[in-house]
Amino acid sequence: MPLMDLNQDLCAEQSRFSRIPALRRLNLEILDEKAEKFLTPENLEMLEKFANVAQAQEAWDHEILEQTARDFAEAEDLKLGKVAQPLRAKLTGRTISPSVFEVMELLGKEESLKRLRAVL
Repeated sequence: MPLMDLNQDLCAEQSRFSRIPALRRLNLEILDEKAEKFLTPENLEMLEKFANVAQAQEAWDHEILEQTARDFAEAEDLKLGKVAQPLRAKLTGRTISPSVFEVMELLGKEESLKRLRAVL
């Protein structure tokens, strides 16, 4: 691999993981008004089911988590957005974030599941 490509890859990884402290500090008691609209009783129930499915995953990386969400959405007869947007709202308290699956990877399995199961 040429040095230039390696340097670009390292910079991309460094940028990606520099978001961890900010993600871990999010106060989920303060929800964005738009995010709150996604956290209906039905969506919270769906997220609990998703948390149970996700918990079974040994590997915790964004690609596997995205495929897990796609499979879950299909099994629940939902489109991916109907899973991903409430998932983003519950994990970050916002409607806009980096890829929700990257957020999950960066937060780690324990913190992601903790946030998904947190009572509002």
